[in-house]
Amino acid sequence: MFYRKVPKFSAPEKIDDFLDVTTHDIPELPGMISEAEGRYLYWLTSRQYTGKGAAVEIGSWLGRSTAYLASGLRINNVGAKLHCFDHFKWSKTWNYTTHINMPDKTDFLPMFLNNIVSYRDIIEVHRTTIRDLSWVGEPVEILFLDAPKRLSDISSVLTAFAKYLIPGVSIIVWQDFLHGPSFEIPASMSSLYRYVRPLHVITSGCTVSFRVSRVFLERKVSEKALSFWHWSENFAKRVWEAWQVVVPEERRGMFKFGLAMLLHDIGEFKSAQEITKSLAQDSLLGEKMAIWKNTTLFDRYRMLFEAFGAIRSS
Repeated sequence: MFYRKVPKFSAPEKIDDFLDVTTHDIPELPGMISEAEGRYLYWLTSRQYTGKGAAVEIGSWLGRSTAYLASGLRINNVGAKLHCFDHFKWSKTWNYTTHINMPDKTDFLPMFLNNIVSYRDIIEVHRTTIRDLSWVGEPVEILFLDAPKRLSDISSVLTAFAKYLIPGVSIIVWQDFLHGPSFEIPASMSSLYRYVRPLHVITSGCTVSFRVSRVFLERKVSEKALSFWHWSENFAKRVWEAWQVVVPEERRGMFKFGLAMLLHDIGEFKSAQEITKSLAQDSLLGEKMAIWKNTTLFDRYRMLFEAFGAIRSS
């Protein structure tokens, strides 16, 4: 029988779009982050970063978030570099969500380097897969996570950086925390509620950041320790309820759809369908569902797409 304790989270210090932040000469680059998320990353590295540890980005893609982070570092003038990790191999699924079309597994490192050429002097590029990722450098103050979306990857990244995070100082920034299909992020992070506290939430985006409050133990971030595949339906719902303190009103439909996907994956199909039907009037989710129909998500969660569409068309 399953007995894990339901987590409790404090309200974040700030839920905002950081409209008062003015960025400087940042190139317009392709990417998944919103303008509000970009302003936040710039604000974080230009005003909050102290230089007590390194600034690290996992999942640089084509450089949009990289440019905001690096521009903020340059303004901060603490002499730090941004460490960028990516495998720089194209996924054909991105052809459906961007205006860029490239063959699967195309090497896009040259495109990335061209996009961030203005910041090349303060960027160190690390080409690696998440499975092979390692860090043997200085302590880490800012850890921006875009690439890890699945349990195994989440565990790999947190294991690689666990002993380098500084309690009371380090900030973990999860770019897709509120994104429904990335439900494995909040599910995994729920096990670490004693180690982190919510810090910032971006209203017009999916980013949530956390302040590290205790030393991370590697055994606590193993795939087994973070696993949610043995959860009951009731426990999953209670975890999602606990996370509501960080979810802006306009993002609650998207976030709740993540719960439906989780329940689907642990075999609670009826509950997953009921939740999806209850979200049929959510316009943001509707827009995303129309896009996701062209991806592998449709094949994996066909019954949820049907539940959502059946209500909307009735």
